[in-house]
Amino acid sequence: SQQRAMAAYGTVTGMVFPVLMLPAAFLYALIDLLIPELAACRAQRRAARLQSVTRQCLRAGLLFGSFTAGLLFVLAGPLAQILYRSAEAGRLLRLFAPVALVLYLDALVDGMLKGLSEQVANVRYNTITSALDVALLFVLLPRYGLRGYVFTFIAAHLVNFALSLRRLLRVTGLRASAGAAVRTALLAAGAGAAALLTPAPGPEAAELLLRGAVYAGTYGLAACVSGTAELCVPESLRPARRAEKARALR
Repeated sequence: SQQRAMAAYGTVTGMVFPVLMLPAAFLYALIDLLIPELAACRAQRRAARLQSVTRQCLRAGLLFGSFTAGLLFVLAGPLAQILYRSAEAGRLLRLFAPVALVLYLDALVDGMLKGLSEQVANVRYNTITSALDVALLFVLLPRYGLRGYVFTFIAAHLVNFALSLRRLLRVTGLRASAGAAVRTALLAAGAGAAALLTPAPGPEAAELLLRGAVYAGTYGLAACVSGTAELCVPESLRPARRAEKARALR
């Protein structure tokens, strides 16, 4: 019915999305710092510095996004109960949680493109994905309801992110590598499985704290042991690189 449709839409936009996008506030602060730095590198034609900054920011965003997406997936149920007393909001938050990685990286890439004076490309990609959004909603929403809306949201944002990332790699001269993405995805999946398999009896607040601690501890330990935590550290500051420089100076 129309009433149930509006209720479901209100749950998604009024309950799920505010929680989903709250961690992005940290990325927006990073973007504000990146824009003048990238603009200066572009104006001075410092290609090596531009590639280094872009690479490290993408890796840091990947780590942050995968950690946060996994955390939201694990804590969706108790978090929605504490905030809204709604099991439906928890199910929808868990459904949208993996998409947070794409949303965060898309915001980061868009910010870097602005620093590189690629606003026209941003407008072009946003126009394309908005048209795709309207077309998919027109076809899928009447037939599939909320499932059609979820599919349309995910598809449109994936297309927008793919186009923006392709433009960023072309402008900076970087090469795409799936290795870091696979490693961080495996970290989030492993930490999430460990947190969900941990018995958590008691009220929602206790479950929230216990599962959150297990997830964060497992993710952090695995990232350090596997060396994935070094992805967001500049190469010149990594222990191996410092050791090589020390041996070269002797």
